[in-house]
Parts: sequence; C-alpha cells; structure tokens
Amino acid sequence: MAIVEEAVAAPLDVSQGLADEIAQELYIWAYPMVLMDLTQKVGTNYETPTGVVGQSPTNQMGHAKAFPPATFRDVVRPNFDTLYSSATCDLSAGPLVLTLPKTDRYHVFQMMDGWTEVFAAPGTRMNGGAGGRYLIAGPRFAGDVTAGMELLRSPTDVVWIIGRIQTNGPSDYGFVHSLQKQITLVPFSAFGKPYTPPKGTVDPGIDMKTPPMITVNNMNGAAFFSAMMEALKKNPPHVHDQGIVARMKRIGLSPGRSLTVASLPVAVQQALSNAPAAGLAVIRKRAANLSMSVNGWQITTGAIG
Repeated sequence: MAIVEEAVAAPLDVSQGLADEIAQELYIWAYPMVLMDLTQKVGTNYETPTGVVGQSPTNQMGHAKAFPPATFRDVVRPNFDTLYSSATCDLSAGPLVLTLPKTDRYHVFQMMDGWTEVFAAPGTRMNGGAGGRYLIAGPRFAGDVTAGMELLRSPTDVVWIIGRIQTNGPSDYGFVHSLQKQITLVPFSAFGKPYTPPKGTVDPGIDMKTPPMITVNNMNGAAFFSAMMEALKKNPPHVHDQGIVARMKRIGLSPGRSLTVASLPVAVQQALSNAPAAGLAVIRKRAANLSMSVNGWQITTGAIG
C-alpha cells in the first residue's frame, strides 16, 4: 500500500510568539527521531559488519567481539558488561526474521521504532531464554505468519535492534561469540533458502568522524527541520502525536512532505531559525534534573516532564 502524502498545510496568520512556541515544541518532539535517523545513517555506512557496536549495513546483524573502547562515541553510554549485537532495519520492502538461540545466559534484544520507542524486547526476562524465530514486520504488512514464528509489529518501517548478551569479562568472550554465531537476521522472503547478505553502500558524504549527537546539536533551523521532514516520511507520527501534528500544520508543515523554507511566512522562517537554541536549552535543563551523581555513579531520579 502506498503512502499518500497529505496536502500542504496552509499556515494560519500566526504571530511571531506563537510561531516560536510551536517551532520549539517541534524541535523537542522531533529531536529523538532526527538523532536516531542520523545515528542509523552513520551506523549503516559500511559494506560489511565491522565487529564494532552499531556498524553494519542495513538489515544485517553485526556482532561486537569485544567491549567498546573508551573513545567510542557513535552511541552514548554503551554497556561494559555485555557484548552487543545490532542491526538497523528497513522494513519497507518486507519483514525480517530474527532467530535467537535457546540459552539461560542473560540477554535482551531491544527493538525500537524510528522514534526510539521500544515495541518488543525478546530475551531471558520476557521468555526465559527460550529462543525462537521472530517475524519483525512494519505497520503495513498484511501477509501470513509462518508457523513457529512470533509476529513483532513495528509502528514504523525503521527499526533498530540492539541485542545485549551478558559477558563476564574478556575471558568469557568465546562463549558469547558461540551464541552470536547462532543469531541470524534474514528477509522473510529468503527465509529457509540459501541467503548471502548484499554488500552495503558507502556514502562518502556522511560525516563519519563527528558523533551524531554533536552533529544534530550543531544543526541550524533549516538543516534540523529539513531532516525532520524527511525522517517523518519513514517514521509517521504515532496516534498519540496528533496534537503536535495539528500544531505543526498551523505553521505550514505536514508529515509526508519535504521542507521548503522560502515558501513559509517570515515569522515561521524566523521561528525555525530560533528553535534549535531554545529547544536544546530546554532539553539540557530537563536532562540536568533527571539524575544525581553519587560516588561516581549517575543515578536517574525522575522523568522528563
């Protein structure tokens, strides 16, 4: 089923103050998605899995063979007591089948949609480590589920799988590697058939040196909101986001369309330019109040609100 783009929203006669207010709300709301989108572009910009956390072509599972070094910055705060398995998935061409081994060793395979919201997390806590096959499907999949598979439906076609397997120090690497070898991720259309993952495409225009969070934080208004509008094409707003969608339409933006800044009223153009600094200040202020430092440990004590 094709996605039909919405008609262009006609911006109302909004004041500068209201435009600023809406643009700041949009920045805070879209920040996780824009960061997720850029992180995935960086993480998939390889021909083959590298063995480093989060570095493998689209729809291919990569397995870390060692704990990440202190210099690792692609993803914030990685664990140092698990070995990671990670895949960035694009379900627009069809579902994928994830196979996990049966093991009582603690593990979890967290699955996030394009908004970084978790929709499934198979592993020892959820199923006792029974393993099994999982059909990971996008919102428009309407096919039959093969017997013996559990359907895990994502709200978006973009999915990030982050697997963690308990690792008791470097001396335990060999055992965890043996579990990693039993983990497979293949297209549903190729399941049960010989399958060789294709080489990934490397885009030389992607900045592979700057951490994605720094890149997003340094985006001006035009860059951030352009990235937001493109990411919305792959990651439509959730049902509970209809309030913010109505607000964005008041300043002439509609999910499913690209951003043309010059076509917007001057007040809206200025609001989009102002939003990154104002929105990032709010995010940082709220983040600072989420946790406290105790004996070197950062302890989360609340929730953003």
